Amino acid sequence: MNMKRYVLAMLFVAAMPSLLWAQDAENDSVVNVIAWFCKGDTLTYQQNALKAEVVGTDTTIIDGMWREFQICVKDSTKKSFLMEYTPLDISLIDSTSEMGRIKLAAARAGMGSHILFTTDELGAFKEITNWKEVYERGITYGDQVVNKLYKDNPTLYAMVSKADVIKQWRKQFDATHGTKAKMTESLSNLYLLFAYHGKWFTVGESDVESKDGKVHYIVSKGKLDDEEYSTDDDYQLAIIVEFPEENGVNTTVYYDYNYFVDGWPCRYMITTVEKHADRQVITQERVEWEQRAWR
Repeated sequence: MNMKRYVLAMLFVAAMPSLLWAQDAENDSVVNVIAWFCKGDTLTYQQNALKAEVVGTDTTIIDGMWREFQICVKDSTKKSFLMEYTPLDISLIDSTSEMGRIKLAAARAGMGSHILFTTDELGAFKEITNWKEVYERGITYGDQVVNKLYKDNPTLYAMVSKADVIKQWRKQFDATHGTKAKMTESLSNLYLLFAYHGKWFTVGESDVESKDGKVHYIVSKGKLDDEEYSTDDDYQLAIIVEFPEENGVNTTVYYDYNYFVDGWPCRYMITTVEKHADRQVITQERVEWEQRAWR
């Protein structure tokens, strides 16, 4: 699975464990998302993210990216796991504009850097622990990229000042990485992988009402048809959330989670469909394991 994939799926099964709690944890008809991680466990994942606009039969890609990253368990205690996130490669659909080139070059300059984060004893994401170090490193990388860009292309000085480009770059970086919360949000692939650990789910299908809207969920257990190493104890969590109409827009969010028997995420896909009067805007993020090494 080394191929870079940009995929926009139009049919979805989905999961949102944060909305669900099993009524009876002792019942055989429940599954739980619990981490059975060991120090040294390492998984490599691929991420695809796309945003598209659909008007009639025409689909236009607005934005997108592909990323490869690795997660390794560095340490574990009775109360938590210390994990290391390492970006390995990245590509952006917008890689030709001036700011797109800067973003891509800065991101690639940071390949191999290490982001440390913790989970609780059940594997639920808690926080990035070295975010200030990561932020400062990102600023340094970005400045280096701009300096090199102007050094290699002196004609840029006549178009826009280097100081203005650096100022614009830092402003955008601050907007997405300037605080621990912003950095965590920018790394949605990281916290979403572990966001639902520690929760219980009733096996089967059900419709529930929540403050967010109508929710239909499906929880099943068994071997994944498309996974060679899957077992009968692997499980899938699926949910469709229909939000109330707001400002003439109907929004539906689809979640699809698959887990290995030891609690490691196999894949997830989250899709948001916004239906306007004259068009649809579809945003999709998919993360899937590529390589794994665990005890």
